[in-house]
Formats: sequence, structure tokens, C-alpha cells
Amino acid sequence: LTTGGIIDVHTYGSILELEKDPFVTPNMTTWMAAGQVANMPMSITEWNVSPFPTPDRHVSSLLVASKARHQGWDAIMQYAYSQNSLDQVGKPSNWHAHNDPAMLATLPAAALLYRNGHVREADTTYYLSPGKKLFYENISPNTSVAIRTASEKGRLVIALPETKELPWLIPSSPPTNAIIIEDYKRPLIKADASSVTSDTGELYRNWVEGYYTINTKNSQAVMGWVGNKSIKLDDTEFNLITRNATVAVQSLEDAPINQSKEILVTLSTNAMPYKDLQGQIKLPFLSEPMKGKLSVKAVKGLHLSYITGAGVKQDLTAKYNDGRYIIELNDLPLTHWLRLSETQLREFESDKTHHRDAKPALLRREEFLCRYNCQFGKIHSA
Repeated sequence: LTTGGIIDVHTYGSILELEKDPFVTPNMTTWMAAGQVANMPMSITEWNVSPFPTPDRHVSSLLVASKARHQGWDAIMQYAYSQNSLDQVGKPSNWHAHNDPAMLATLPAAALLYRNGHVREADTTYYLSPGKKLFYENISPNTSVAIRTASEKGRLVIALPETKELPWLIPSSPPTNAIIIEDYKRPLIKADASSVTSDTGELYRNWVEGYYTINTKNSQAVMGWVGNKSIKLDDTEFNLITRNATVAVQSLEDAPINQSKEILVTLSTNAMPYKDLQGQIKLPFLSEPMKGKLSVKAVKGLHLSYITGAGVKQDLTAKYNDGRYIIELNDLPLTHWLRLSETQLREFESDKTHHRDAKPALLRREEFLCRYNCQFGKIHSA
């Protein structure tokens, strides 16, 4: 591992990643964290969730990006944006995020969070140092509760021991002020816990209720089973009806959300490709409607607009009460993105002309709630 200059990780998750209890089983980010060798850079050049189409894949982009910032990973790449020429619409596939509304909606939000450092790196480093047991015992996220729980709280790094049988390996040394863990079966959170908060206080996961929040000055988001809850973060409040969804509020400036004059709101839900009478999946995707209400604390004088899948911008209205914008989500046009901006946006004639033949892959049908979401609910309740 140490003969190269960087550690690279490939990881695939599955359905209901947010519900995986770290006392029992790892989630996809646990496997990523277990690849971080102490004192070496780490990249993740392939991650995704499968089998396609995983109903709650909309949570994965912000989950991975926020964990990557907290853990201090050096690069993350989703696989794949497209496996066909970008002048083609393509077909529904795990390898075509470019036409999948569940992924395409949230990937920009994840990139913004990761590239602009909206999540703080962990204050605590856990140095897992089981010695030669690392090679002689079956130590992995499947068998180690220390790996699973430490990576939920702080930054996890793995020590490579000096091993005469492997003379090319460079032994690791613990980072300054690291907490050294020799027993890989030692849990780092209480056995009766149902949730965990990162050491920075910015990330929270509740595996019993199946939801995750990001709460920083520049990015605030909820995802997973967030319907019929009232979730309050520092500058935002989410009262969603849609049972399983991702909603993110982010500053597009260096200023925090409550001082920003450019704010992006990202909305994503369960999206399934159309299935024909022969059982073949095809475009378009059917996206569950987003229902509920969003409150954002921000400066007065901002205008609400939405951005269509074809890139056209149109104005909306939002109430401003007691320093907060109240955004009703129930009757929104077909969109995954809202914008609060000092500049009032108008639909440009050039946009109309350029996009008049565009056929976005997003359809919203009330029938979808019965056809797909009820099935997803059965999976959840099981």
C-alpha cells in the first residue's frame, strides 16, 4: 500500500444506507473510511449505490460529500456521469447520472459543499492500530465495531504495522493528539444509542428513524425519512410531507446562509424510470412530487425563482415574516432547484428559443405515489 503515492477506494452502497446501525453493520461511507491509511492521501474514484434504481439514491451524493469533508479525504468521484456520448439522451442506467433526476439534482449540491469546504474537518482523529492482527485476523468494517463507530464521530485512520514479512511497507505513526485504538472490537458510542452526532456538531445520523442532517453556516440539509417531521437547523426549518426526500439550502457566496444574497435550494425525491408493457425500463423518469414547507432565515429583499431542467429561470413568490422566507413546496413547477437572489430573474427570450425543443426527463404524476412509493414504503416497513 505504501509503495504508491496515494490510496484509492471504490465503494458501492445499497438501499437504506442511512438506516444501517453501526453496532451491527457498516454503511458505504464506513468502507470508504476504512481505506484511509495514516499519513497518506486518499481518493475515492468510484462510488455509487446499487442495484439500479435504488429508491433512495438521492441521499447518497450529499452523504458522501459531507463525510468526505469531515474525514479529510482528498478527492471523490461518482461513477458514472455518463457512459454514452453527451450529445445523446441515453437510457436509464446506474452509469448515466446525467439523465437521472434523483442523482443529477443533488450532485451539484454535493460538489458545492465539498469543493467550498462547507463541512469542517473532524476535530478528533482515531488511529486504529491493531498491530499485526491487521493482516492475520479478519479485520474489516464487517467485523470491527471500532471502525464503524469511530468514523461516525471523528476522522478515522488505519495504522500499518512494521512487518518483517512485508518489508516494503512503511510503518505508520500516529498523527498528533490522535486517540489510539488497539482493540478493533471496541465501540466508540454507547450501545443503546439510536443516533450519533459528529465531533464537530455539524453532521447527525439517526439510524432508527432513517434520516441524516447537515448543519453548517453555508450548507443545511435533511435527507432520508424526513416526512411528517419538523426538523430545525440553525437557519432553516423543514416541514416536509414527502416521506423520503432530500432538501438542501446552501449559500452560493462566501457568506453564511443568513447573510447571503445568493442561496440555492435543492429538492430531490424518489425517481423511477418508466417501464413499458414488456417490462423494459425507459425514459422518462417518474419523480415523486415534493410536498411540504421550507423556512429559510436570510436577509430581506431576496427574490425567489426556480430553474427548470432545461436551464430556464422563472420568478416565484415567497412570504417574508420575522426575518424568514416561507417557501411552499406543494405546488411548485417542474423543478429540482430554487434560488433566493438579490437579482430578480426573468425568463430570457434567448433561453426560450434555445430550449423550446427540450424534453426534460422529469415527469411528476400523482399516480407515481401508488405505483412506486407504496412499494418503497413496504420495503421500509419490512
